[in-house]
Amino acid sequence: MHPTRVLHFGASVFAAQTACLGDQVATVVESIRSLIPDLSWYVADVQCTGTSFTDGAPTPVYVGDADAMIRAALQVDQFTSGVFVATPADFPQPRFRDGGLWTDDDESADLGDAVVEMRAFDTTHVSVATTHEELLRWLEKKFLVR
Repeated sequence: MHPTRVLHFGASVFAAQTACLGDQVATVVESIRSLIPDLSWYVADVQCTGTSFTDGAPTPVYVGDADAMIRAALQVDQFTSGVFVATPADFPQPRFRDGGLWTDDDESADLGDAVVEMRAFDTTHVSVATTHEELLRWLEKKFLVR
């Protein structure tokens, strides 16, 4: 499936000088979890300062539930790239895009089995792509973004 819309969270949304900080990514994951709690999180193409939890490859790596994703994000100072995808927890072998998940993939790229795809892009913004309209409205209201 292709996303319905993509939201962009710049530094001003977080009242910060820069975007893509570990705690900002954790905050967005926490907000997603509050509406859709039963998701499994995967990461790909992660480059960051602080503790890294992947090798930067485009092949999605399983992180765990939202709590595990939040803990992992909080170990990072700054993401310079990264794709964070969440699939229904009851999908034992989710399908992802052919060729892997890259931060600079087209925003309208197929989500595969993902319910939501977040990207940390070059310290400028975090994007959230999904087909879940209720989640989009929830995030728009919570973070005052469009």
